[in-house]
Amino acid sequence: MKKIFYACVGLLTTLAIALSGHLIHLYLHPAFNPTEFKRALVHEVDVPEQEVSQIMPVLDQPFTYLGLGKQMTAYESADHKYVLKFFNPRVPVEARTFQSFKKLMTLCSMKWFSRAYFKRSERLRELFERYAMAFREIREETGLVYVHLSPKSAVDQFVEICDEDGKSYRINLKDSPFVLQKKAELAGARLYRLRSEGNEQGFNEAIRQLEELFAIRASKGITDRIQTLHNNYGFLEGRAIQIDVGRISFNEKVQADPAEEVDRILAYIRQNSTM
Repeated sequence: MKKIFYACVGLLTTLAIALSGHLIHLYLHPAFNPTEFKRALVHEVDVPEQEVSQIMPVLDQPFTYLGLGKQMTAYESADHKYVLKFFNPRVPVEARTFQSFKKLMTLCSMKWFSRAYFKRSERLRELFERYAMAFREIREETGLVYVHLSPKSAVDQFVEICDEDGKSYRINLKDSPFVLQKKAELAGARLYRLRSEGNEQGFNEAIRQLEELFAIRASKGITDRIQTLHNNYGFLEGRAIQIDVGRISFNEKVQADPAEEVDRILAYIRQNSTM
């Protein structure tokens, strides 16, 4: 009996140490360093052939940490004209999670481990397909310049990446799936600025551009269940674009009645924002 007891105690102690180490690692590493985005490109997605030579001058400049999202981490080019995005290796953990014991315990659950690690390939496949759809169907409406989602689109180019702490890395982009996108002014920031300046004409024109974006997207049967203006949409070169396409999907009903989709989106945005 003593042997069984000691074995159980030893197992529980080992488990407690492992979980504690797991939580400490998540707490100390809320973001990802550029080396963590490297992974095998095992997914084959249908993306039109791309001209690599056109993006080489863009990639010759350094990129600096811009922000961390649930699906991707973004880095801004030195000339402030482009954003290089990498797919997160797991779901990032928000700082407020560690302020709640209940939320903290979710990080130790099999459900969280499954979503963060065991279903990683499935999650990446879905994201790859959505970005491939955006590149095929609404490339101009998203500001997408290049997408590396399969071995066929490999870019044998080293790029200098500076992380959030100011540490520099030199990585080969052929080893990491990525998205290169033109940098836009966030929609929420522009609308707030125009409203604060009392520029009603500019404000109304910005709203018109957003409506045009939604109409074009809907006409192609593409919809998005997330319609937050704050960081999902922006303005680039005199038009509205969708910055985040990580949750888009195709819907025949939307394509059949684009006007209804546009009305639905605008109604939702007005209800849930300060537009």
